[in-house]
Amino acid sequence: MIRLLGLLVFASVCFAQAPASLRGKLIQQDGKDPVIESGGHRISLEADDDTLAVLRDERLNNADVEVEGHPKSAAAFVVNGTQTHPVFVWRNGKRLYVTYWCNVCYIRTYKPGNCWCCQKYTDLDLRESLDE
Repeated sequence: MIRLLGLLVFASVCFAQAPASLRGKLIQQDGKDPVIESGGHRISLEADDDTLAVLRDERLNNADVEVEGHPKSAAAFVVNGTQTHPVFVWRNGKRLYVTYWCNVCYIRTYKPGNCWCCQKYTDLDLRESLDE
C-alpha cells in the first residue's frame, strides 16, 4: 500500500507541469506584459527576458500565435525558455517558428534586436523549420 501511495505521489509530481501550448491573438499592452486572447479570455504570459522580447516585438502584435509552456493558473501561462523556441506564428494554416535574420551578415537569431556584427536591426523571419 505504501508503494502504491509513493507511486501516486511520484506520478502527480511528474505530471503536474505537463507540457502544454496556448494559441490565440497576441495582445501587446503599453507598460505591461503581453497577453494572449483566447476563447474570449485574456491570459497573461510569463517568460524569460529573451522570450518576452519576442512577445513584445511590435511586428507580432495581433498575430495568431502559439506558445509552449504550462498553465500557472486559469489566467496565467508560463512560456518555456527561449532555448526551446517556444513561440510560433500561425499563417495560412502553417505553424511557423519565430526567428530573426540579418540579410547583411547572414546571421540568424531568436530574439529581435540589432545584429551583433553590423548592428542592422534584424528582420522578422518566420520559418517552417529551424533546419532550413
